[in-house]
Amino acid sequence: MSADNAVPGELVTRIDAFRGRTYPPFEVDVQPEGVAAFAAAVGTIEDAVPPTYLFGLTIQAGQSFNVLDDMGVPHAQAVHGEQSFDYHAPVRIGDRLTGRQTIRDIVVKKGGALVLVEIETPLHRPDGTPVATLGSTLVIRAGEDGAA
Repeated sequence: MSADNAVPGELVTRIDAFRGRTYPPFEVDVQPEGVAAFAAAVGTIEDAVPPTYLFGLTIQAGQSFNVLDDMGVPHAQAVHGEQSFDYHAPVRIGDRLTGRQTIRDIVVKKGGALVLVEIETPLHRPDGTPVATLGSTLVIRAGEDGAA
């Protein structure tokens, strides 16, 4: 199926193929310039890494659309629905973090008109120390023509 013709019904029939899928690991560095720009944008003046900065790291690491692309869903048919952060250790400027996205669950709502994709991304240091577990929910919706 191409990304141009994915429809909710087709996606719903393929959910089990995606639930539990884990994607290749990625690495990303916590850089001072990125932290400073993010802190300024959210109005923080601390020298510490702002708590929600970790979500931006997944974008920096190119993890934004891999789930949608894998599912064959056009980006315009999905929105970011929710995010959560579970912290295990402080994140510091200069840290190199490794993460790996997993589709934790997929929930179908409104007879397939909405599909909620719950993603979990644990982040850890090279020595294996966990620093955070990120959660996000993608909301895939049917378009006016019924395409997902």
